[in-house]
Amino acid sequence: KVKATIERGDTERVAVPKLVNELLRALKSRSLTAQSSANVLWAIVSMEKQMPQLLPLIPELMATIQLVAKDMKAQNIANVMWAAARCKIDSGASESLFVTLAERTYLGADSFNAQDIANVFWASGKLHKRGAPVSPFLDVLPILTEVAVQRADAMTAQHIA
Repeated sequence: KVKATIERGDTERVAVPKLVNELLRALKSRSLTAQSSANVLWAIVSMEKQMPQLLPLIPELMATIQLVAKDMKAQNIANVMWAAARCKIDSGASESLFVTLAERTYLGADSFNAQDIANVFWASGKLHKRGAPVSPFLDVLPILTEVAVQRADAMTAQHIA
């Protein structure tokens, strides 16, 4: 039996720089889709303590997200909103993004599931409390509330909280 072991130092020394370079290449070539951009942002923010080396990529990633936001689906929007609320993304740079995401939410509100709705409500509140320019989302929340009522049977206590 062959057992391969990757030490933490190896990961930080080899894998992380390679990951950063690949992500930079994808960002520069604008080859990330709406879904992949949202997923990468979510992953970077989720791993901010374990891999802080990725945090400097967020501004470039946000620029890419702005370009593909018009193609985002419910889960993508929920992931971006959640990530924006979790980390302190520059609110000035995100104002037009929130407008675009609010428009997409308005147009696709029926496609939001219970988790998406819960994430958007939580993130909107958190961002609003911090002074981020989420007023376009505050205008869309009544529509999501109607969808939430329709999805109430699928909601867990975590979604409601």
